[in-house]
Amino acid sequence: MNRKHLTASVFVFARMAYGWRLALLHHPRYGRWMVPGGHVEAGEHPAQTARREVAEEAGLAVRLLSPPDAVPSAGQTGQLVAPWWTVEESIPSGTEPHREPHSHVHVDAWYVALAAQPKPADSGPAAGQLGWWAADELVALEMFEGTRRTARWLFARIDLLAAAPAWPQGACGRRPAGEDGGTTSRGSR
Repeated sequence: MNRKHLTASVFVFARMAYGWRLALLHHPRYGRWMVPGGHVEAGEHPAQTARREVAEEAGLAVRLLSPPDAVPSAGQTGQLVAPWWTVEESIPSGTEPHREPHSHVHVDAWYVALAAQPKPADSGPAAGQLGWWAADELVALEMFEGTRRTARWLFARIDLLAAAPAWPQGACGRRPAGEDGGTTSRGSR
């Protein structure tokens, strides 16, 4: 039986002078363009991981978007933003020798976010690997097909998604207590 690792990935969009773009990083081990993401650390919620990984890998501050099918909750406050989708991805043995030498499965929480500034906050190690891509450029990129299909689906809706009312978010994508009107968001696939 394969071990399962909880991970989080983020489709980060920014509106630029020439239209919407998606942030992708060229992953040296996979040789593909991928959305930022990584393993959930002990004591961390996937929404926290999503924001941390984008900051670490791309040097960007982001606002996580709640899924459009948010379900009302009975008076809960301080809810974290839910993922849009949760997917399982098989990882072959030897791909992550530093973490897991055997084949395993990533249970990946997929988030959607808007970048506050499309330029990286610093010139960290990922600065040379970060690219901003338009929807019509994705077809020519070496990337996982599921990521490409999801990105194209999001590009077709990003104007509407970005215009949706935003809940104020503190650190880690948390909605401040008492400001959510008694609602929370839940992702589905």
